[in-house]
Amino acid sequence: MERLVDAMFEINIPEFLKGGTLRSVVDICAASLILHYPKVCRDCGPTNQIASKLEDCAEKAKIVYAGKPLLSHIDVLKLYSAEIKKQFDEDVKKSEMGDVAEGENGSIELLQIAEISSDVKEIKENEQQLMDELNMYKQAYEKVKQENEQLKKDYYQKDAMLKQANSKLNFLRENSSPVRPLKRPRTNDEAEGGDDDVDTPVSTDDVGSNENVAEPPPPPAKKQRNTNRSDSINSSSTGDANKTLTWALTLMADGNLFHRDQKLDIATIPNDISNKSKMRHCLTLIDFAGDSSDIEKLYSEERVGQKIGTLTEAVSRLVTAAMDKLHEFEGTTEGASAHTEKILGLAKRISDYRNKIKKDLSMAESVGQVPLMELSELNRRKEEAANAPKPTALDKFFRRSSKDSSNNDK
Repeated sequence: MERLVDAMFEINIPEFLKGGTLRSVVDICAASLILHYPKVCRDCGPTNQIASKLEDCAEKAKIVYAGKPLLSHIDVLKLYSAEIKKQFDEDVKKSEMGDVAEGENGSIELLQIAEISSDVKEIKENEQQLMDELNMYKQAYEKVKQENEQLKKDYYQKDAMLKQANSKLNFLRENSSPVRPLKRPRTNDEAEGGDDDVDTPVSTDDVGSNENVAEPPPPPAKKQRNTNRSDSINSSSTGDANKTLTWALTLMADGNLFHRDQKLDIATIPNDISNKSKMRHCLTLIDFAGDSSDIEKLYSEERVGQKIGTLTEAVSRLVTAAMDKLHEFEGTTEGASAHTEKILGLAKRISDYRNKIKKDLSMAESVGQVPLMELSELNRRKEEAANAPKPTALDKFFRRSSKDSSNNDK
């Protein structure tokens, strides 16, 4: 029992050591703790700090019960508690029978036990309060963790958007043509007589002559019609001379001008492109030759969450496919490296091929309405039209008669 008391308390005060004047106080405290051991286990659970500490001390002291050496230290603690309880009940009984001395001693023990019980209750309440605070801190930690994850997600998303915007800005800087200053309109005087600020050279033959008046300038030559169609196309829209199909597709895609429910050549052409009809020729070819998955990437709703450069790669593949298909239409790949992706040059070649389709198939539609088709399909239809039986004179007569009859009915 003395080993258990020494293991339960770390004593450095001489009065509380074995044989000291206040040793009985230590024994009373130890007896009280052992007395309430079963109740503490029952009320607070076997893993509470008081019971666990007492069990560790009993195991360390290697306590045994007389006559029962095989009992565990926990069972020995329970037997000690039962004996202390029995002795305590006897002392209480003696106190009730009027034994003054025993009654005074019993009252002291009761007060001490009451104090210990109050301390145990306070410890239990503190333990519950600590558990509540721990749960509160855990909830606060989880909330802060979730907010931190959301902030990280927002940061990465905005960083990706910023990188995408910088990539588009750099692309536009590299591919857009420089803005040319507007020419000052010429006045009527300048149109007729030239600029006043320009010095007119004077012939040396007139020096010393009586006739110092310069001859009037010759009348302006009449403008001749340009019969070269390619030159007229290139000169009709000088603002588009250096603009490429890659630049135009990127500009329109960034402006959200393409929509899933309509063809590309129906989209609104921005004012940055002067000759809209030529741009529509190019868009018709993109719709015909481009891969559907790349065309999907031109739609704004398809680019949400895409990696940076996806639109640029898709536009590059679409332009390459269009130029390759145009070489197929022309029936040759010779000189392909000499062709560029400038809008005006591509539109001229597409228009020529549409004119060929219109002529070979005798179509009445305007050039912009002639549908594109593979060269093999065009040759097949042309051959079918050539092999079709021609109408006889009798067929023409009946056709005219039917037409005249319908006109008379009207």
